[in-house]
Amino acid sequence: MRSAETSTDLDARAIQAFEDALIEGMPALEGETQEGLVTRALASKGAIAFSFSIHSNGLKQSWSRTYGVRRNAKGLAEAAACDPDKVLVPIPSFCSSEAEAAEWREYQLDVRKGVLEQAIADSDESVGAGFAGASVPVSRTTSFQIQSISKAIAGVAAMRLVQRGLIDLDMNIDHALKKAGFDLDSKLPHGCDTVVNITLRMLFGHAAGISGWGYDGYNRQKVLDGSLAIPTTLGVVSGDGNSAKLVLESIPDFVAVYSGGSFTLAQLVLETITGKPLADILHEEVVLPLGLQHTFTDTKGNMNAGNFVCGHVGMEGLPLPGGFKVYPETAAAGIWSTAEDLCVLGDALFHSFHGLTEGGEPFLRRDLAREMMEPRYPLTATVSLGVGWEIRQLAGAEGQAEFAFGHSGWGEGFRSDMQWCGLAGCGFAWVLSGMDDTDLVERAVKAVKKVYGFPEAVVPSSAAPGDQAPASLDACVGTYFSMHNVLQKRGEAGNIRVERGKGGSLRFGFSSIAGTGLEVDPVDGETFSFKVFPRLEARFFVNERGVVCMKFGNFQFERKLEPVPSE
Repeated sequence: MRSAETSTDLDARAIQAFEDALIEGMPALEGETQEGLVTRALASKGAIAFSFSIHSNGLKQSWSRTYGVRRNAKGLAEAAACDPDKVLVPIPSFCSSEAEAAEWREYQLDVRKGVLEQAIADSDESVGAGFAGASVPVSRTTSFQIQSISKAIAGVAAMRLVQRGLIDLDMNIDHALKKAGFDLDSKLPHGCDTVVNITLRMLFGHAAGISGWGYDGYNRQKVLDGSLAIPTTLGVVSGDGNSAKLVLESIPDFVAVYSGGSFTLAQLVLETITGKPLADILHEEVVLPLGLQHTFTDTKGNMNAGNFVCGHVGMEGLPLPGGFKVYPETAAAGIWSTAEDLCVLGDALFHSFHGLTEGGEPFLRRDLAREMMEPRYPLTATVSLGVGWEIRQLAGAEGQAEFAFGHSGWGEGFRSDMQWCGLAGCGFAWVLSGMDDTDLVERAVKAVKKVYGFPEAVVPSSAAPGDQAPASLDACVGTYFSMHNVLQKRGEAGNIRVERGKGGSLRFGFSSIAGTGLEVDPVDGETFSFKVFPRLEARFFVNERGVVCMKFGNFQFERKLEPVPSE
């Protein structure tokens, strides 16, 4: 009879599955170690540095793995000596002709030339051509830029401030904005007034209707030599840097529309109330209490005693000019960390969610941890926002409901991801420099999750919008209720009213907007598609049951059948 598999055997099998997926059948060179083979396989895809950490078997850390170097100096030299005509440039599927493919290749080679020239000329002692530690391997303590995972960590810091009684998530932010010297202009249609106050809860849930999807960052080398100035937080939201001024452009307190601008506005509010830069707030409320020794928000200096990774771009994994981008938008994209530090955070929040302590006070009170993880604003059919965290529904053991809290990060030179099961307590984090396409890494993570039996994501049952159009615009008139369970919990506040407007227009009504609604003309060349807000479009169709439906953004709504009055 076969004995039960030990945790050590299980970990070994998971590591094997993980590395097999990363290698993809690449043969080893003579005398090459397994770590060297995985590093070479990753580098062949443009991934120069990669770190992964996983916690399973309850709350115990299983293992971590790191591969690669802190700066691809060898690859930079090889790329500089390579004939451009021999450079492999992948052609995307949207290039449908030889002419488009040639144009794409020429564009990519021109970008490559600029990256090469700047990276070779980079003289900064920490990341430039003369960087003594360029070929030093990364370790479990090497910090990576984690991009949008910063949003989740900023949400944690905000909840800690709530715990200390310094802020209220449902406070009207208008007073703090005025104190900071910022006026939030509305770009909603004339006469369209909101009847709700903008709050921190909405900002941390991408649901305040604020503009600004993401940020480009600032070349670190140019910042250091003084040729490029970094704006303050107030300067960023006011449009003084390389991004536009933030405005109210969409319906607040309804659904989540991804907005890095929301988090920068939240950053301004927190800094104004506390009188401290967000970097200090994060250090005091998250880094110090959890002992995150390799998590930083430093934008200029030699972070982590120089033990950090440069950003890398393209299939050749060329060093990003300047080493990395500087983000004064700390809450949106400015934090550096390690996979292991992120797992420490995941464990701490799991403990807090369940009211578990190992002596002393919990990191976050149980009620606040649960409030932070409560899905309030749907982003897609399967993802909703809590306070900074993306919440996913999972299929737990024996049919029980499970959920995951997490966030991913994507920006020039870096990729990252973190996911944690809220009930089972298992989770993982990975950080990466380079690799535009992370499918390889995601397949490797999936292989590990399969070995350990991690809960699977719930696949939504809602069908795609049908091709059958309504009989007329009159058939679109009515009240629409959402098929998304988070919006359904709000009752009437989760509905959309549709009325006829003038000519071919329709009027859309929401509980958070005053008056009879927004009158919107159809999209050019369309009859049943309407751009209600800059990033929210409504399209009407008839489903397989003959019911008129509306796809509003990422969400499907069905028209209510009004009761027939009795005679």
